[in-house]
Amino acid sequence: MIKQKRSRGKKKALVGQTSLFPPTDAHYCVAIDVETTGLKADIDRVLQLGVVLGDHNFTSIWEGAITIDPEVVVPENVVEIHGLSNEIVDGCVSFDVAGRWLAPLITNKVVVGHNVRFDLDFLTFEYKRLAISMPDIAGTVDSLSMSKFLLPHLKSHKLERVCSELKIEITRSHDACYDAAASLRIVKALAEAGPGYIKEALTISKSH
Repeated sequence: MIKQKRSRGKKKALVGQTSLFPPTDAHYCVAIDVETTGLKADIDRVLQLGVVLGDHNFTSIWEGAITIDPEVVVPENVVEIHGLSNEIVDGCVSFDVAGRWLAPLITNKVVVGHNVRFDLDFLTFEYKRLAISMPDIAGTVDSLSMSKFLLPHLKSHKLERVCSELKIEITRSHDACYDAAASLRIVKALAEAGPGYIKEALTISKSH
């Protein structure tokens, strides 16, 4: 299905965005989360990008978020999930700006996320639309796969359920920055329970 195009409104200042000036190359890993117009990376678009930089112990050292104008209509059923309406994204930065901001943060870094492949697939297609290659990363750690492996008793491994099990507070779900931060905290907690898993996960990631 071809997404309905929408002209961009007057460009907004970056008011309301989290500080977008992270420490340069002071991190080991990057937790990411994207909110999107749908579930298909090849046709849907990124609306919000959450980034949390972490150290070697998977402890957050910086958090940031940026809202993106996808230049297509955001479906109402999707707005009900994350609250990012056409009015909110209208006039925000394009992915051209957001992607160039993100690239040096994830290049040669370990990327963390809850079902991280979903987020990386969306970013890959967004970069492809700009005729830019997806930045090379050092590897990935998926907090979803990690929770399935180390918490097999859980009937659900959704972000909120895993956070509840690990006593991790998540104040706003389906907000890119909050979800990215939660995934990093899950990895930190589970790494302490199964330290060998991280090394194995990164080895697998680098081999693909």
